[in-house]
Amino acid sequence: MLVAGVVLALMVLFVTRLVNHAAIVVTQGNKHMETESHVRPLFDRLALDIAQMVKRTDVSYYLKNQFQTAGALMDNGNKGPNDWLAFYTGVPGYYNDNDTTIGRYNSRYSVVAYRVNTDTTSASFAKVERMAKGLFLNGAYSSSVGFNDVTPLMFLAPAPGQPYTNPDSYNTTIDNYWPAATRPSPDPNYYCCDTCSVCKDSYQKYELIDPQVFRFEYYYMTSAATPALVSYPTGSFKDPTLNWHDPNYINIKDVAAIVVAVAAIDPQSRKLLTDDQMRTILIPKLSDYTPSILNYGKAGALLAEWQNTLQNDAQIKALPLPARQGIRLYERYFYLTQ
Repeated sequence: MLVAGVVLALMVLFVTRLVNHAAIVVTQGNKHMETESHVRPLFDRLALDIAQMVKRTDVSYYLKNQFQTAGALMDNGNKGPNDWLAFYTGVPGYYNDNDTTIGRYNSRYSVVAYRVNTDTTSASFAKVERMAKGLFLNGAYSSSVGFNDVTPLMFLAPAPGQPYTNPDSYNTTIDNYWPAATRPSPDPNYYCCDTCSVCKDSYQKYELIDPQVFRFEYYYMTSAATPALVSYPTGSFKDPTLNWHDPNYINIKDVAAIVVAVAAIDPQSRKLLTDDQMRTILIPKLSDYTPSILNYGKAGALLAEWQNTLQNDAQIKALPLPARQGIRLYERYFYLTQ
């Protein structure tokens, strides 16, 4: 009986450990599936927006280029590696439907912007947001000058008295006319007057699109004869005068695809981390796509760099293990039809 009791105890211990291990595996699997179920709609939304991007040399883009990479960071010069992008696209955007006067001037085009919220006081901190503002016909009648509520798609043009041959003087840019698409959060109320509370309430800006993605990075596959994966195009320009050294010198035809890499964490794992740990450790440790990363220019190099950092960086290893196990990395190519 003593031997039988010992054997029974061992069997119970074995089954208990087996059940506990299975429960951990199932829990991790459920967390990963939940994260993937959130990242997939983000990528699908990006695919729709980029597929209908207005691809011209006479419109503005807010995309990563030489100036923003080597000089002012994407976050309007603030410290932080998360990228921003904004462009014109032929997808529906937000209009103030309460204003029937301007509603009939819908151009069916929008200015779309993506960012990771950097405001630690916001419920959307370290989460991906999207803005889609509907644009009006270029000949639309404006009954409320000064409210910017009928701003149309803007073609690149210089300031008054400046020549069209000098892109440095172009001021009809997304940054000038849609500053909430390019400025750090919390974004100012640029869409209407500062004193009109009704106008402020009626004009949507950013919406939360993925609550689990905290790191957003993109780079390019060039359209050169021999395609290359780069931080931004540096040669084989379709137009040598548009050499990507400034936002006004971008030729989207130099790009065959925009490659987006994201890092996501499920809500249960996120609860184990403070906002300060996200802001000062986890987000900045996942590096930008630069020539300094191993195997730069090869597919998957950035995710491999991030995975190596998550496994070996001392500060990240000091974070709770369940939190680190909840981080997932994803990447997708979004091809541009020219």
